[in-house]
Amino acid sequence: MIIKLDPHFYTQSAVENVAQQFNDYLSVEFTIKEAFCLRMNIHKEYLSDAPLIINTFLTNILDLSIQDIMHNER
Repeated sequence: MIIKLDPHFYTQSAVENVAQQFNDYLSVEFTIKEAFCLRMNIHKEYLSDAPLIINTFLTNILDLSIQDIMHNER
């Protein structure tokens, strides 16, 4: 699965942090050009939970990115 995220809103540190936290469930490769392009592969033993894992993964990236932005604006 490939997902594109806006690099002006989502932070690289959030993507890296959450990718590391979820490495038991999925593998993530990402590139940064005009967007963060995330290529995610759920590990076979967790395929039945893929929607929940992906939703939680993306929500955590959003939450951490918001925290990063708020912290940098102070």
